[in-house]
Amino acid sequence: DVSKHQIVNVISDLLTANGFFEIKNNSITKKSSINVFDLDSNKELVSLINPLSNELSVLRSNMLCTGLETLRYNLNRQIYNLKFFEFGKTYSLIDKQYIEEDRLAIFASGLFKGDNWNEESRNVDFFLMKGVLDKLIDRFFPTSFKFSLNELKNNYTDLGIAYSHELTSKSENTHVIEMGSFSQSILNVMGIKKSIYYIDINLELFINLFTKKDLKYQDIPKFPSVKRDLSLLVNQ
Repeated sequence: DVSKHQIVNVISDLLTANGFFEIKNNSITKKSSINVFDLDSNKELVSLINPLSNELSVLRSNMLCTGLETLRYNLNRQIYNLKFFEFGKTYSLIDKQYIEEDRLAIFASGLFKGDNWNEESRNVDFFLMKGVLDKLIDRFFPTSFKFSLNELKNNYTDLGIAYSHELTSKSENTHVIEMGSFSQSILNVMGIKKSIYYIDINLELFINLFTKKDLKYQDIPKFPSVKRDLSLLVNQ
């Protein structure tokens, strides 16, 4: 059996190997930051009874708001090439029941440097970000395991897709993974002038899928590993 801790470590190793840095944000944030994102109609914010200040008054209902604040902090200090990921919890109130979820958020902006010595850097775009997600999915699931893909429609995404699967979805609104680029309206509200792409993973659903008993194998790699030796003759 594979533990949640082991899965998190594998994900961390994969992302850091591709140039991402892990961040940690406070789960308590300001209500105005959360309110710029669409909330499901059946969800309510979890407010603190005795908040220390207006800046720390609610528990975050998504990982994107605090992640964008970290990105803005760096961009405002002229650090433009950013690749972050964060494991954390989100909180909501549904039918007077407190819901706590484990999630993983991944962000990228600016230049994306390849992991090969001869691969040129290029601006982050939708396909580069999807490539990161595909690496993550391929690491845990065989090629025969298929997610259902649908266009993502909300107020904070311009171009996005949602991944779902019948083994976990209890409703049509349950997504295992969401990815896309942040809408210009959200970037304007957050005071960000650069394009930012994100991946938002419901870690509980993702791990539950991976640990299903009917997933007992991993495909053999299609291609063998390649090692290249270079012999150079140079003037003394």
